[in-house]
Amino acid sequence: MRNLGIRVAILLMLLPVSLPAGDISFSAYVSQKQVSSGQAVQLTLSLQGDLPSRLPQPEIPDIEKDFSILGSSSSSSSSISIINGKVTSTKTKNFIYYIQPKHSGTLTIPSARINIKGRTYRTEPITINVSKGSATPQPTTPGASSPAQPAPKTSGKDIFVSAYADKKTVYVGEQVTVYFTLYTRLSVARLSVESDPRFENCWTKDIFQAQKLDYRTEVINGIRYNAALLRTTAVFPITDGTITITPMQLVGEVYTRSRGFFDFFGATRNVSIVGNPLKIKVLPLPREGKPSNFSGGVGQFSISSSLDNPNAKANEAFTLRVRIKGTGNIHSISAPNVNLPPDFELFDTQTKDNIKIKGNKLTGSKLFDFIIIPRSEGKFEIPPVLFSYFDPKSKSYRTIKTDTITVMVEKGEEVAKGEKIFLPAKSGVKTLGEDIEFIKPDKERLSSYPVHPRYSNLILVAAAEIVLILLFFFLARRRRRLLEDETYARLSRAYSRARKGLKRAQELARKGESDAAYGLISETVERYISERLLIPWTDFNEVASRMEEQGFTRDDTERIRHLMDDCYGSRFSPGASDEAKLDKLLKDAKQLINYIEKQV
Repeated sequence: MRNLGIRVAILLMLLPVSLPAGDISFSAYVSQKQVSSGQAVQLTLSLQGDLPSRLPQPEIPDIEKDFSILGSSSSSSSSISIINGKVTSTKTKNFIYYIQPKHSGTLTIPSARINIKGRTYRTEPITINVSKGSATPQPTTPGASSPAQPAPKTSGKDIFVSAYADKKTVYVGEQVTVYFTLYTRLSVARLSVESDPRFENCWTKDIFQAQKLDYRTEVINGIRYNAALLRTTAVFPITDGTITITPMQLVGEVYTRSRGFFDFFGATRNVSIVGNPLKIKVLPLPREGKPSNFSGGVGQFSISSSLDNPNAKANEAFTLRVRIKGTGNIHSISAPNVNLPPDFELFDTQTKDNIKIKGNKLTGSKLFDFIIIPRSEGKFEIPPVLFSYFDPKSKSYRTIKTDTITVMVEKGEEVAKGEKIFLPAKSGVKTLGEDIEFIKPDKERLSSYPVHPRYSNLILVAAAEIVLILLFFFLARRRRRLLEDETYARLSRAYSRARKGLKRAQELARKGESDAAYGLISETVERYISERLLIPWTDFNEVASRMEEQGFTRDDTERIRHLMDDCYGSRFSPGASDEAKLDKLLKDAKQLINYIEKQV
């Protein structure tokens, strides 16, 4: 190995080397340009090109006028390429400063300068905006900074990963935010995730995932570390008890110190890093004071409603839009109950989520569009829509409501006399225009004649028409019952809706939209159980209890729990695009629905 290193060095000496003296760049950049008063900023001065072995420190005139320098560090790297016998060497040197604004307003980081071989290089000034407020970092990228946390246990390690949760005890459905941070005293050459943390019995959404290592300085037990946030995840437990978040595992390479003259390429060594597990205590939602219309919302919310057309017409659809917005588990909220006047019919409900991240919290709104058809004209009032949720801050249930909405229903289109039309109505079948005219025979007795073969087809057609008429009246009667009896409608349509939902999920899977497919599978199963068994889908433990009261076994309910957990976990965890896993979940969901259908 030593002879090989000497031969390589001699070969490089004999090759023509291109090291232009003036090919040096000097630039500056900051970690963020929008900060709060008291928040630290990382300023990096980067030199690149043909650099001498010894470099002076850069000068930043007058920087202490507006900023305090909290600390500094540096890093360096080099690369050599040989193309067509020509050797090109490039070196990079970064001077890193951690500065803190002394006051708010628009501040300017002055131009830095450095003198190399008699030539002065300068950076461009940088302007940042400092707002008044808390010193807690407010990064431009959601989740790109973690709050103050207890010092992690280092055990004297030079590099490790720490997992931290902002809460140790939460309620079912309450958000807990988990931060995964890398701490290192070594220069990292390469780093990748070998195993992501697992969140059992939780619905999760990633707030932030690092695309590059953005270091800040932290001192732990008197030891100085470079710390970089790797991932921020919003976690919503779906069952009570103690949940365990498994460690994040990383693999990579770190630079080691040079062992001699011929080690100018830079030696590295492999590292395997295993973080710490987290345990979070999850409390069940209190049974005392739980409203009957509670639909699973946990957080802080508001509610409003509106009409797309306040002046509707009889027998023409209009939309009642109910919007629930706030901070919390918006994804879990189901449609509130809507009480309508007797002459109004609810045909369908459409749902749309609009989830955003604000201050590392899930916020946004959920829209429910209720498609309604009035059956008569006049002035009607839609009563307030009630929505109940659990507020973890006050540890109590709250009920909010919309305003009463007045609807003016105008007369619909007139139907021409003699026109036969079937209108579904709560009062029964309405026949508009003339009624059915019966054919009366002129003779009390009709003579019997043999049927000519040429008329046999006509008889078959007539018989088919009679069957179709009977079928029409049967379907009309069934349709009327579907419109008048909501319970019957839900029972009748549950299975067909479930099959359509799973078919649509299969189509999404084929298109590669795995997240949407997982979400539709869980939504289809929830809706089927709710409609077929007449059990509102709120807390799963209550659903399981109600199912067991109807004769289902504990194995049946555990089967449903595992299916829903797999859907939630696969949808919001990395690696969710596993086709085999998605196909298995689709198959399990079909078998589950068919099994329940046979049982009832």
